Amino acid sequence: TGILAAASNNGVGISGAIGTHVRVIYHKVQNVDDIVAAIGKMAARHVAVVNMSLGVNRPCANLNADDGKCQVPIATNGTIAAAISKAMHDANVTFVISAGNNDMNVSAVAAQNDGLIVVGAMNEAGRRASYTNYGSGVSIFAPDFGVCGLTFDDYSSQTPATSFTTPLVAGGAAWAALYLT
Repeated sequence: TGILAAASNNGVGISGAIGTHVRVIYHKVQNVDDIVAAIGKMAARHVAVVNMSLGVNRPCANLNADDGKCQVPIATNGTIAAAISKAMHDANVTFVISAGNNDMNVSAVAAQNDGLIVVGAMNEAGRRASYTNYGSGVSIFAPDFGVCGLTFDDYSSQTPATSFTTPLVAGGAAWAALYLT
């Protein structure tokens, strides 16, 4: 939430991507049921943009996954994909989700939800970051260098991950929704 909506010019931490012109509603989610319920609540409120900087772990044979599990976009879960699709269709909600961080092809995501914005990470050279997932399922790559997030103990941190790029794109989508509607 900090990357997206941190207050500006207060001498503390960072400035968020959207400032104070767009309202942020957040939900703490811990499982598929929580995620589906949060999506339903956002659709019922007719929010313009939903940022989902989280993934699901799946078994994989990817060599970059030390524990044998790969983080893939949240929309690869059928139940969640159906909830996203329903919210996109019924309430015209734009979903911005992280691509994941296992250097694997996530092209299947594109076929599951047309119009979903899936965000990967790019490095300082403007190329795909080595860890980010890729493929036709990724809609856009955003910078993941020098991006600070808020922490509970020291105000800001830099951790390379698509969870840091997704709020930047969601902020842009929120600004577009604000001024185009």
